[in-house]
Amino acid sequence: MGAKLTRLNLNEANDTWHRVLQHAPEDISRYILEIAAANDRRTAASLVLVSKQFREWFEPFLYRAVILDWPEHLELFQYMLQARGEFLRANVQALQLRTGSFSDLQLHLSIPKIRSLFIDINQLSDIHSIEHVPPELTQLAIAGPFVQHSLDPCPIASAITHLAFITDTPRALPDKPEDLPNLTHFACYFSVRGETGFFGMNARILSWALDVVLRCPKLEIVVITVQDESRPRAPSEKEIRSKMLASIADLISDRRVVVFGAAYDDEPAMNMVEKWDLDNEKSVWRVAERKLELQQSL
Repeated sequence: MGAKLTRLNLNEANDTWHRVLQHAPEDISRYILEIAAANDRRTAASLVLVSKQFREWFEPFLYRAVILDWPEHLELFQYMLQARGEFLRANVQALQLRTGSFSDLQLHLSIPKIRSLFIDINQLSDIHSIEHVPPELTQLAIAGPFVQHSLDPCPIASAITHLAFITDTPRALPDKPEDLPNLTHFACYFSVRGETGFFGMNARILSWALDVVLRCPKLEIVVITVQDESRPRAPSEKEIRSKMLASIADLISDRRVVVFGAAYDDEPAMNMVEKWDLDNEKSVWRVAERKLELQQSL
């Protein structure tokens, strides 16, 4: 066992945790704090201020996910790549890019360990030009209305296992399931207003996507989140299956399909990196997997 920790920031830890960690072996204390840092960026930010040793331990958690929503963010990140490139290449696992272009970053060189890529719909056409896919990239999540966009066959589409359309239902996917050869997890958002006139057209759009996805050779789970903007409460699973999506019952009755209801004020693009984190037990994927396991056990 390693040496015991003797220096903790009492302003950041309550007395009970202070006593526990102070008297625990260093490796156990570090393990406990790593779990806390992994689940909460604010905790990680507090821990790096405690000491130089803590900064070395917990700073990687702060940079596991990088969010670039504005041109200023991209400029700063490019500067950091020059100043601390080795550190970033070793630690960044998720990138949210909603500004600029992938040509500005060269993902396979600047972020070789990236696992999850979160983009705005306007970056969708840009990913088709990426020839060198980082070897660990497995998740693509897209935010924004999908009306005039399509995900076409491309190297990233062939590589990903997790594909999420966070705020909409895709109008166009690769025509052949073979173009998504590694896809195991698929999710989309189905937002509507009221009962009259919407269900037929919108359900057909969803059916086109499901017809492709459900034939993908490795598919394990489909997650559909349904929102009715005309009422405050979230629709129940029974309402979704028996009424809202009844016209495509043959598709959503597939045992791999999980449905959730969302309230009218739900904002699916908020905190999307956290919500769709592949390692977070509270993420949409993990919650859906547990629900699917329960469904299939009945």
